[in-house]
Order: sequence, then structure tokens, then C-alpha cells
Amino acid sequence: MKQYLLVLLFLATMLSTSFAQGIIKYPAYGMSTSPEVKILKIELAKEYTAFHFSFVTPADYVFGGWAAALKTMYLRDVKTKKRFYLKTADNIPYYPEKYHFTAPGQRLDFVLYFDPVDNVTTAVDMIENIEGGFNFFNVFLIHIA
Repeated sequence: MKQYLLVLLFLATMLSTSFAQGIIKYPAYGMSTSPEVKILKIELAKEYTAFHFSFVTPADYVFGGWAAALKTMYLRDVKTKKRFYLKTADNIPYYPEKYHFTAPGQRLDFVLYFDPVDNVTTAVDMIENIEGGFNFFNVFLIHIA
């Protein structure tokens, strides 16, 4: 019985520390509401969870369009529904300010920093606005082969 408990404790420790810090490049996800926005990588750190994005304006953005982040954005644990709120953003303004594109095909790379997710969180939804905006659902925080 002691050996069983030791093995169980060891596995639990390994599992919780494996999510504590790391980088996930091109994470798998279930669905996105904005195909022109791509997740390049996710950083899992003790102080934050960072989503690195790339946005390329589509051809139908004749005059370029614009981009901005809402301060109310959050990550939501798929299993527990716990929310992890946006802390700061790099290279993209907060709405109502806007980053203006001048032509189709332009690229904007930006990073959104959220509160750190729990060590046991394996998938999140990234919500800008549940009623619209750019959202990603069931983003895996583990490498999928």
C-alpha cells in the first residue's frame, strides 16, 4: 500500500509540475471564430499565461481594417469554468483605440498576458466576447502528437 501511495504521489507531482512552466507552439484547439487570427504559441509561467497571436488582414479588408483588444478578455478553464483575466497586452491597443491596417495581407503580431492558469488546467477557451469578436475554444495546454 505504501508503494502504491508513493507512486501515486510521484505521478501527481510530475503531472502538476509539467504544466507549471513551458511553451506550447501552435497549440491544438477545437474551434476559432476568426480564421485570420492564429495562435503562434502559449507561455505557461508562474506569473502569467501568455498567448502569442498573429493576425493577417484578409482580402476583403479593402481599406485594411483595424484590430484592438478588449480589457474584459479572459481564459476559461474548459472543465471547471474558472476564469483567468487579461493582465496586459503587447503590440495591440485596448479598444476603443485601434491599430489601423492600410491594406489587405498586412500582419500584426501581438501578445495577450492573462493571470496564470492553474497547474491542473489542460484546456481553456480564450474569450474576447462570447457574443462576437475573436474567440478560441478548447485550446489544449499540452502537446498533442
